[in-house]
Amino acid sequence: MFKEIQPLEVAIYLTTLCLGVTVFFLCRALYCSGIDITTFYSEKMRASLFSGFLTLGSFLLALKTGIVIKIKEGVYDKPDYQKKIHNTPELVGKVTIYGPLRRLSRLLSVSVLTALITSASQLTIGLISDWRASAICLSLASFSILVLLASFVVIQQNLGTWFDLMEDGAKPASEASK
Repeated sequence: MFKEIQPLEVAIYLTTLCLGVTVFFLCRALYCSGIDITTFYSEKMRASLFSGFLTLGSFLLALKTGIVIKIKEGVYDKPDYQKKIHNTPELVGKVTIYGPLRRLSRLLSVSVLTALITSASQLTIGLISDWRASAICLSLASFSILVLLASFVVIQQNLGTWFDLMEDGAKPASEASK
């Protein structure tokens, strides 16, 4: 299962984790300087973060399978893509046909999970009236946002591959009409 994890994927997760930790320590610095983030968080942010991340997680959960299946059919099941993978010497043995799709699916699953965990934390941890609880909830929110952005980047990469395959398939037809 973990043989398909790539260095870029590890970098994405570590970067998002570092941002979450940074947000936590930023909240600590604000608290230590006398700024009351707990009241601001509980009055202005908690409800919006709860509903926003619950909606986001539910929406992604509903769309995940459709996105993965459509990209599979449009890119990874195409003989042109499979030939390209098998005929490129630097890719042979390093990349499997469905490896990028598996990584996309895993990243979308992590996006759904982090969004739902972030939403749940707003109504559990977020109810604790302490700067640490507020900092944890805000850190989870920043972590979830970055995982979501990473998902969009990976989806865009897959769409780019799909568009390249469509362009390659359209070239012989346009050359024949000249």
